[in-house]
Amino acid sequence: MTLRACLVPVLALFLATAFALPATAEDLFYDLTLSTSEVVPPPSTPLSGAAVLTLEVDALRISGDVIVPIAQDYEVHLHLGPAGENGPRFGTFDLISPTFGDLDLDQTALDAIYAGEAYIEVTLVGDDAGIVRGQFPPLAVPGDESSVGRLKAEMLAVR
Repeated sequence: MTLRACLVPVLALFLATAFALPATAEDLFYDLTLSTSEVVPPPSTPLSGAAVLTLEVDALRISGDVIVPIAQDYEVHLHLGPAGENGPRFGTFDLISPTFGDLDLDQTALDAIYAGEAYIEVTLVGDDAGIVRGQFPPLAVPGDESSVGRLKAEMLAVR
């Protein structure tokens, strides 16, 4: 086999993987702990879970895995609101598999996530009571009210 014959498949594989939906500089990654203690009011049975999410800023979409150790079917919702308070439901994740889903966002939801004014809540199908909840952390530096705006401006400048 010639060197050229060996390099063609390697080059084809490189090009296919290099251009297959790469993460952009604007993608943000979240590893949220979900717990009953964050639900308002908290349920009586303690439970915890995890959410590993990718915020695709350019696409205005959030996606990822939400894992809760329960046998019943559940839904995953994005709510807009600060820690310790209930906020309005923005939307429900479209579950593509038992644990993986995505949700299209708008600028209001994106700004709430940046500010730490949004949370993920898991409910049983057909029941609005929260089982577990995980708050998005603010992107701001404590005490510096302008850092969210600065970070957003830097991210937009990359576009």
